[in-house]
Amino acid sequence: MDIINIILITIMAAGMMYFVIMMFVRIIGNMNAGNRFRQALTEEVQSLPLSRMLTAAGVDMDRYTHKESVVNIRTHIAECKQCEKTDECEDMLNSHGFIGDENIDFCRNSEAIHKMDREQH
Repeated sequence: MDIINIILITIMAAGMMYFVIMMFVRIIGNMNAGNRFRQALTEEVQSLPLSRMLTAAGVDMDRYTHKESVVNIRTHIAECKQCEKTDECEDMLNSHGFIGDENIDFCRNSEAIHKMDREQH
């Protein structure tokens, strides 16, 4: 091999090494961004009665924010924020430590909550 081939192979190897390292850095960065996004989503859910309703129904919050689609979570948040029956919700949550077969049809997310509860158990 002459010196030109050695230099070209070295440059190509360095380029591939740079590519692999940058890909790894980007993957780690994306994972961290996803975790921060999910944490912010969890905090938003926890600021609403929705969080207590999910917990009372036996839905694991970590599983909820990691397995449920973001579109569905955003819909649940919007439904909870627009709800006009927050007093009824708070009364039910304060008087019961859990949601079993109780009627929570007043909740705009009742169908989704029951579905998630069935899926987890």
